[in-house]
Amino acid sequence: VIVFCFDLIVMIVGWTWLLSTLVFIRVSAKRIETKILQDGHDPIGWDRNGWGFRFPMYASVLMRGKPAKVSLVEDKLILKYATVFDRVLAYIVTISFVMALALGAVMGLGPEEYRVKTS
Repeated sequence: VIVFCFDLIVMIVGWTWLLSTLVFIRVSAKRIETKILQDGHDPIGWDRNGWGFRFPMYASVLMRGKPAKVSLVEDKLILKYATVFDRVLAYIVTISFVMALALGAVMGLGPEEYRVKTS
């Protein structure tokens, strides 16, 4: 029963992280970047056609709620155009990612009954 509950938690956290990340990138980040571009700034010059390293930075800016002294992204503009939905989604993305990492560590290094079966 405990192993089944653990597996269920792993699935819920994994799907939560996956879906919230997709929604954050496709909805929140896209809307923020569109508004920044309309304002005449280039929010993603260094990450254009890149791997999307800016998205975790957007989430950390939204979670922090104030601009950093030194940043690779336009903190003030991100905060200016972000909505409450964007901030909540940034928290969900980050917390579910940390939980997925912790659960992955338990699956790899934890008690035997929680480990991934290799045979």
